[in-house]
Amino acid sequence: PTSLKIYVDGKKKSSWTLYTRKGIGRKTSVTVTAELSPKQSESMVTWTSSNPKVAEVSYSTKSTISSTICTIKAVGAGTCKVTATTENGKKATITIKVKKN
Repeated sequence: PTSLKIYVDGKKKSSWTLYTRKGIGRKTSVTVTAELSPKQSESMVTWTSSNPKVAEVSYSTKSTISSTICTIKAVGAGTCKVTATTENGKKATITIKVKKN
């Protein structure tokens, strides 16, 4: 792959805010997609959180895919980076801000 980008609800995003508890307009998790470019590219993608005490990631490991889905869940207040990395080292990062409510 030549590039990797992260999308939320079909829109490229570099940051997202979550909350420690649900409320009106306040989500405790978000599902993001990492897409490889060009579209015919395939690679194994792993997801990591820079601080699992702020946000944790869960994703399905498939052998080779052109896009992958990850669920990011708020754990505690703070900021961290969630990174998708291909097997050849391409990376895409989204900053997750978790607010206590």
